[in-house]
Amino acid sequence: MSYKKIALWSPPRSVSTAFLRIFKERSDFTIFNEAFCDLATIGKYQSVHLNKELNEQSELIALLQQYAKRSHVFFKETCEVPFAHLFKEREFFQDVMHTFLVREPKATINSHYAMNNDVTCEEIGFQNLLQVLEFVREELKQEVIVIDAQDLIESPEHLMRAYCEKVGIAFDMKAMSWQPGDIPEWQRTKAWHKDVSQSSGIHKGQRQYEVNVDNNDKLAEFYQYHLPIYQQIMQYKLSLVEQASESVTGSNAIKA
Repeated sequence: MSYKKIALWSPPRSVSTAFLRIFKERSDFTIFNEAFCDLATIGKYQSVHLNKELNEQSELIALLQQYAKRSHVFFKETCEVPFAHLFKEREFFQDVMHTFLVREPKATINSHYAMNNDVTCEEIGFQNLLQVLEFVREELKQEVIVIDAQDLIESPEHLMRAYCEKVGIAFDMKAMSWQPGDIPEWQRTKAWHKDVSQSSGIHKGQRQYEVNVDNNDKLAEFYQYHLPIYQQIMQYKLSLVEQASESVTGSNAIKA
């Protein structure tokens, strides 16, 4: 059997951890959470699979390749930092199916600032994601698959069915819900994932923030910078058929 390697690239605070949580529920995937991001930001990645700290990109790639011999692999990365240094690993990334999850920047900026008042414009991440997208499209010559986070929030089952069909895997309805709680893969950054850890699925809802793009000059500048980049990215949005069949509900579902 040939196993797939699927990457999900996203700006921070774009519901990407909830997306990862769906893949955690699948029995046919091994998941990795922000491994390349950890190497880029703190210089190390704590592998829960080996119970070992990895310090080199080559070690991480070898680990991903190792697991891809026995199961499908799904790894999620957030783009608060540039990833141009990864492009030299062309042979590995050519063999990965790259997908992108993007949320309207006002929502990501408001959420990011609430978690980190010192967030910089670059850390919002859309320009770094666009750099990866252009590498995938122009250098790797792959189709670009962009998922709208709002589609995931509005109709999670429908979106995941379309996504699974696009990447060539079976849809697993049982993976659309889970038991609340933390998972080992996100222990280092679990403070950022409280909503997901307290949830049992994805549910529509809009969190309100006291400080936001509409009343803060710095955040408004961030928004004006990232909005045209977001619009450029969204030209590759995965189109969904008109009829949606949402069935994931629950009183403790995540509110994005």
